Amino acid sequence: MMPESIDVYNEWGILLDRQGILEGQAELYRKAIDIDPSFVEGLCNLGAVFAEKGRFGEAMPLYERALEIRPYDDWTMNNLASGYLKLGRDDKAVENLERVLQRDRNHLNAHLNLGLVNRCMGNGDEAKKIYQRVLELVGKNSDLKGAILRSCKMLLNLAKENVLGEGNDEEKRSHNGKFIKALGEFMSLFE
Repeated sequence: MMPESIDVYNEWGILLDRQGILEGQAELYRKAIDIDPSFVEGLCNLGAVFAEKGRFGEAMPLYERALEIRPYDDWTMNNLASGYLKLGRDDKAVENLERVLQRDRNHLNAHLNLGLVNRCMGNGDEAKKIYQRVLELVGKNSDLKGAILRSCKMLLNLAKENVLGEGNDEEKRSHNGKFIKALGEFMSLFE
């Protein structure tokens, strides 16, 4: 009925995501981007689909392109930082997360990612402080807790499959091991 509406394709993709259906999302977001190549939400949503499948080589350029279009978008910057975290590029992750938190001290996902990256870097005490901030921000919101746990479990599966990280097999195994430990510590706070 509205073949030229980016919102229709984007919202349809989001609806599939909320139902836990990955199949078809990428095509919907691509259609939205075809209509408007500068559609930041579509770029980020397509990047998220690739990231959920462990296809960071395809996700990261989409986040970078979105950030070029909207340089001060906290969600885009957080998505880019999250990709760096999953690849083991901790310095780039911290840099972007700190930029997000300078503008929004209550950005839940940025705090969560900063806690994970600190744990991966061996800064356990700092990670625990940040995890406490995450718990404060979530409060008693059980739906939000459930969504965070689902996301962590998906990441845990990718790490167990040795999908995360860059470099040779040993470097990937090392990063995935650190990431599994960081996720386990964080998830134990929610369970």
